[in-house]
Amino acid sequence: MLRSDRILPAALFAFLAFAYYQADTIPGKEKGLIGAAFFPKMVIIIMAIFLIIIVLGDLKKEKKEAGQGIVRKGVTLSEGLKRYRKVILVFITTCIYVVLLQQLGYVLDTILYLIILTMLLMDNWKEKLPFIICLMIIFTVSIYSIFTYLLQVSLPSAGLF
Repeated sequence: MLRSDRILPAALFAFLAFAYYQADTIPGKEKGLIGAAFFPKMVIIIMAIFLIIIVLGDLKKEKKEAGQGIVRKGVTLSEGLKRYRKVILVFITTCIYVVLLQQLGYVLDTILYLIILTMLLMDNWKEKLPFIICLMIIFTVSIYSIFTYLLQVSLPSAGLF
């Protein structure tokens, strides 16, 4: 049986390692003291620390359950894919976001990423699509402005345009 509580953290940790590697490719160290890769690297490190804490807590809980005679059951691959469909889609979308960041630039890539994530996670997204698009544009441009003008940290610009 597939143990999703073992495979998912391993896949997430592999993704975090990939994202950390990709963060080194972000240009923009010429502006500011910390460079453009500082924020993504800090978020990735914090996420990795939380992932380790969750895994250690789960191992401790499983050991306690084993002492009580409770055995955790795994799931088949098809059951796991059904159960974690949204998680898998978010994971794939995030991988695509990281890969396309240099080609599309921060603003366009982040707007598209946030809209797609909202569509994946919300059930009634069709009714609120114009609002979602406006909100994601405002959010992304605000973050871009804060980092570019206030903190003087350059974010990736479009490589295609």
